[in-house]
Amino acid sequence: MTGSCQKRPENGEDEAENPVFTAEDYLNSEIEYGTMIDPRDSSVYKTVKIGDKVWMAQNLGYGDDSIRAYGNATNFDSLNGHNYYANEAQLVCPEGWHLPRYNEFVELISFVDSTFVGTDNEDSVAVSKIGGKALKSPLGWTLNGGSNESGFSAVGSGYVTKDSKYGMVEVSTPGESACFWSSSGYSEESWSYGTLSGTNYDMFALCLTKDDDSVSLKKRNEALSVRCVKDE
Repeated sequence: MTGSCQKRPENGEDEAENPVFTAEDYLNSEIEYGTMIDPRDSSVYKTVKIGDKVWMAQNLGYGDDSIRAYGNATNFDSLNGHNYYANEAQLVCPEGWHLPRYNEFVELISFVDSTFVGTDNEDSVAVSKIGGKALKSPLGWTLNGGSNESGFSAVGSGYVTKDSKYGMVEVSTPGESACFWSSSGYSEESWSYGTLSGTNYDMFALCLTKDDDSVSLKKRNEALSVRCVKDE
């Protein structure tokens, strides 16, 4: 996770004119990060304690499916990790870590927005209008990068979907959004690779956008990023 990668173009800048950053430049330099080494492939990830939980501060990149690496561009891999479908996300965190539960995402958002309370009805979308700012890195967004006060260091890694009619992989525009899977809502019928119905939104995700400082919890059905939480 320490290899160099190009900064994404911001506000219409030419990518070729942007300086080179390492993955760690997207972190908060004023925060002391920990380290997690994935024993499966020896990848090294920064971690951060937010509230009572220890989170990965970088996107998980385990696996060798290059189709769902960000835009098939290997120079972004160390920053953006992989995108995982719902069924894959359930199993992808290393031993000692787990996919966040809905209530753990609620705790995360509540830590950066004390007015956020989530919802008792997990079929509803829960939104904090201000919490996204503290979760987003200043870099890695085409607009409205964050303050990253929390150290979570989210970048606009986007998502990947598959056209059910033509079987084409479609990648969202870089720097515009980021979504991270939770484990809540998963069932055997959850949407998985190659079976896009357009209506089967089973698993919840934490989502951020370039449009504003909001962060939301809502059901998604694309291939999304993963941040694991340390077991207690």
